[in-house]
Amino acid sequence: MINESGESQICQSCGYPTHAGHSKSCNKRTDESEEAREEGYQLFVKFLEKRGIDKMTKEQKIAKIKELNFDEVMQSISRINGRLAFRDKKQEWSGKAAGSVVKMAASSAENAELEPPENAEDELKTFFEKMQSELNLDNLHEWAGKTYFAIIYSHAFANGNGRSARNIYHLLCEDGLPPQQLTGGRVREVEIISVRVGLCAMTRLFNERGIKCKDNIATMEEYTATTDDDDWPLYGNMGYLKFLAAREAIKRAGGDVADLKSINIQKLDGEQKDRYDEIYKNLRKEWFWKIFEVCDDYKEAVSENLGHLIYTN
Repeated sequence: MINESGESQICQSCGYPTHAGHSKSCNKRTDESEEAREEGYQLFVKFLEKRGIDKMTKEQKIAKIKELNFDEVMQSISRINGRLAFRDKKQEWSGKAAGSVVKMAASSAENAELEPPENAEDELKTFFEKMQSELNLDNLHEWAGKTYFAIIYSHAFANGNGRSARNIYHLLCEDGLPPQQLTGGRVREVEIISVRVGLCAMTRLFNERGIKCKDNIATMEEYTATTDDDDWPLYGNMGYLKFLAAREAIKRAGGDVADLKSINIQKLDGEQKDRYDEIYKNLRKEWFWKIFEVCDDYKEAVSENLGHLIYTN
């Protein structure tokens, strides 16, 4: 539903843009049972069959992608997400990515929270336009993998990004209907690949700022940011990004950052804090695009491992 200012209204129960009849389907948005996933999968299959997507060849899929504009693509993906995640046949693309912070993995050893780029839909549009211009049969699997990461790291939807991304991956690079197993719950092994690609992208941000990590994830572990007086560190990608942002803010304000390995963000002074907020926003965007650099540089390993784990878990 749209309010008088022309903006999508947000449901207070599920945090998702509403539509006519939303209140009747809202209770479905918290149901993650096997029965609910089965219902969602059947709605998804009917959506594909009605549009003939299940019968399309790879060549036809490429031609269709090049024909559509960004909003048309996101409308289709949103309808897929609505069916898979919420059993909702009326979900529309709101024009905005969900943009909320989400935990990407359950294991503390791979702990990582994701805060997508601000206005992530703009980054998605740029990504899609690049995909349109470069996509062909020879690189279809590579773009399927990058599309998977684009959906995950933009956190395009309030829920169900993983299952939507897995099914989109199949639709892009395989024939026929996706197997029902792709609609299952979080697959830890697939998430770990997502986290590690993100962390590898993070090492590049460190390297470019004079903290030499190469592509070695472990070398970043000694750098931490905190946000309280107890100096409890922030873990994962958000912690690293906030450390880099705080370090850069101190540096731009004339501070010595050569030996800094832990920064309490709450203790930044006024000028540093003002700089920090803008730098952190820009770093989230920069990190998003570094992920695709990693996909390009390690395309064989990423493609092989991502594809294998999507279908075997």
